[in-house]
Amino acid sequence: MSIFFDFHASIKDWYEGVSKKLSFFNMKQNLTKKHKNRLTIYNTMLDFMNASANSSDISYFSWHLDQIERRSSKAPFLKRTFLGLLGKKNDQSTRDFLQYGMDRARIEEMKDIMKNFMPLDEYSLYKSDDSSDQRPIIGSLIHMCEEKIKTSEQIRAIITSNLFIILFAFGIHYIAVNDLYPAFLPADVIYGDKPDRELSALENNWYIYSWILDNWLLSIGSIGAVFIGIGVSMNKWYKRGVVLRKEFFDFLPPYSIHKITGQYQIILMIYFYLKSGKKWLDALDDVRRLSNNYIQKQVDEIILRSSSLPSHEALNTFYMGEMGDIIESRTSRDSLLTTLENTMGILEEKKAKTIENITTVLKRFLVIPLVWGSVALSLVPIALHIANMIQEAQAASNM
Repeated sequence: MSIFFDFHASIKDWYEGVSKKLSFFNMKQNLTKKHKNRLTIYNTMLDFMNASANSSDISYFSWHLDQIERRSSKAPFLKRTFLGLLGKKNDQSTRDFLQYGMDRARIEEMKDIMKNFMPLDEYSLYKSDDSSDQRPIIGSLIHMCEEKIKTSEQIRAIITSNLFIILFAFGIHYIAVNDLYPAFLPADVIYGDKPDRELSALENNWYIYSWILDNWLLSIGSIGAVFIGIGVSMNKWYKRGVVLRKEFFDFLPPYSIHKITGQYQIILMIYFYLKSGKKWLDALDDVRRLSNNYIQKQVDEIILRSSSLPSHEALNTFYMGEMGDIIESRTSRDSLLTTLENTMGILEEKKAKTIENITTVLKRFLVIPLVWGSVALSLVPIALHIANMIQEAQAASNM
């Protein structure tokens, strides 16, 4: 009997251990991967520091939890009732994080607790600040997070702006393959093997549709592999043929979006590191350490140029483009920190304009031609087949 109880206890301990690990993983993903959730934490940290006499007090976790409790008491009646029936509370994921922070606050410092819930670039900046007043550094984190949200929304807009027309084309093809083609093709073509003769356009299209349906996993996998390959190459393509990328591909989407986002990332991180008190080369080292392979290659060039040139001239590389020219020319009358701050605004406008232009170009010269071209290739053979049927019917009636 004791063996049974020991086994039950061990299973219970194992289950509780797994539950805690999953809960921690969900908390970590909820903050490190979701910029808006992290932005909420940064904003409430700043609110706490403004409201508290001791801005570095680790009691932030209990203070924020108290704020959530106050807000939940003012939630609409139906929402409170629904959550009560489910046995849940509003902002549950945030509550779990704050409770974890309260528990760890007994043995860890604030920065050690936050390490698990911040991206490496933001945490590196947060950790680098040793001042007693942390409000400026939290303000910098808020700015970084806001820019990440803007960039994500801009890139998402490229996809969503074309989503309707793509779904429309998918609907046309769905109707064609399920209703139109079977209505005009004989059963031996639809259900039999491909005949060894010259095929009509209608029959040829049907066999293409059939192949795609029979090999749908391969079709989707091939398309996905292309997108994944492009996505990986934007970060990893930095050795063979990199000159071709810098001189050609970096000026074409989606590499052009990656380039202007990389320029902004370099300027933004250098600015905040210098603002936090780091020296020029130390700031570059941190930027390099936190960047992908391709951006590291560009930072290496800046570091190499810094051995013989002033910082504002070293930053003016081919990769930095127009922004490098602006920084070099304007730093002659302003400090580098002031120039970087002003340049970020210019680059943000340029980034938004570039993404807007790319969205228009992709839709006008790629998505629309492909969509309407595929619809035409599918429907024109049906229209020609109907026309032939009408002609044959008229010829038969005239005989």
